[in-house]
Amino acid sequence: MNKTFIRVDNFLSKEECNQFIEKFKQSPASKYRNTFTVKIKPKNIFERINNQFKFYNFLEPDNCEIVMWPVDSYMKMHIDNGDKFSFLIYLNNDFDGGETVIEDITVKPRPGRIVIFSNGVMYHEVKQIKKSNRFMLAGWYK
Repeated sequence: MNKTFIRVDNFLSKEECNQFIEKFKQSPASKYRNTFTVKIKPKNIFERINNQFKFYNFLEPDNCEIVMWPVDSYMKMHIDNGDKFSFLIYLNNDFDGGETVIEDITVKPRPGRIVIFSNGVMYHEVKQIKKSNRFMLAGWYK
């Protein structure tokens, strides 16, 4: 499989980002490793991704979650075996740390920024969160 990496700013507005953060805060969250997640199916977001990025059918992810990364959380370098693509939409940037590193590319979180990449073949990690909580919307495709 070819390696794909796309980064687009302002995919979501600040208001849309805040709505996802509020939805997380109002929903029961599940603990996953050192993060907290709320499963979600925002069809309008899937449609926007699919309309803007025509090289794959992005309408039906296998999983989509709002993820809160608390202070001291991180994820070591890994690949997601069996996946083709992942999208990450950053919802806030009022925290320290938390950069995403995809192979040799460091992505600083900015509200509304989307990253789509071949997570099944590209090594990636999340640097440790040092201050405050990091929120994102993430989806995975098999």
